[in-house]
Amino acid sequence: MTLLPNDPFELGLLRAIPMLRRFALALTRNTDRAEDLVQDTLLRALDHRAKFTPGTNLDAWLTTICRNTWYHQRRKGWREIPDADGLIAANRTASDDPQAVLEAKQGLDAFHALPDAWRHPMQLHADGMEVTAIAALVGVPDGTIKSRMNRGRAALRAATAAEVR
Repeated sequence: MTLLPNDPFELGLLRAIPMLRRFALALTRNTDRAEDLVQDTLLRALDHRAKFTPGTNLDAWLTTICRNTWYHQRRKGWREIPDADGLIAANRTASDDPQAVLEAKQGLDAFHALPDAWRHPMQLHADGMEVTAIAALVGVPDGTIKSRMNRGRAALRAATAAEVR
């Protein structure tokens, strides 16, 4: 049994939900995000109910709230790293030592300066891929991958040793 509210504003919100779902789905192209966006829109509409002028177009007001909420989430989202399970945040440590920060940056710069043939297998191996799988992916023998990774490590050692001096 569904209870319909007596308040015309809340009744208008209920009637607008299917339209908001379609609009949110067109914006997000993802059903879960669209549902979240509709919920956020309805919450904002209820919070700012006093700003709505009765007798005006409620659907237009709601789609404006929905669109602005979506834009806000998109602007906010590009600055955030997705970390739903919290693993990234749990493993991060803030270094108070500027020297450690500088050395880490120099190490990354040295890694990115490696030739692709050395850097790519090292990155895949660091991501947990086995040497045989990397060799199959690249299309070369296992020994070639091992040799490239060894040359890459040697080049990193030489580059970081030169920077320390």
